[in-house]
Amino acid sequence: MVSLNPADKVPVLVEDGTPITDSTAIIQYLADRHGRLTRPAGTLGRARQDSLTQFLLDEFDASLWMVARHSFILPEELRLAAVKDSLR
Repeated sequence: MVSLNPADKVPVLVEDGTPITDSTAIIQYLADRHGRLTRPAGTLGRARQDSLTQFLLDEFDASLWMVARHSFILPEELRLAAVKDSLR
């Protein structure tokens, strides 16, 4: 996986030999490419959609990642239950 994504994370979409390594970028790319599930680029509708997407990522993604790190990603000796409690 490191050969496709230096951060060694999934998902990775490889399109014409080029890896796309961010889940939001992958979703937007596929929606734009197929002309579905998104407002057209360059419209106010798309700007509102992108605003909501970024708000949700800002509010939830970091918290969910931190919970995951302290649940099963970090070695047990580095996990802090209090972190998870504070994020709830």
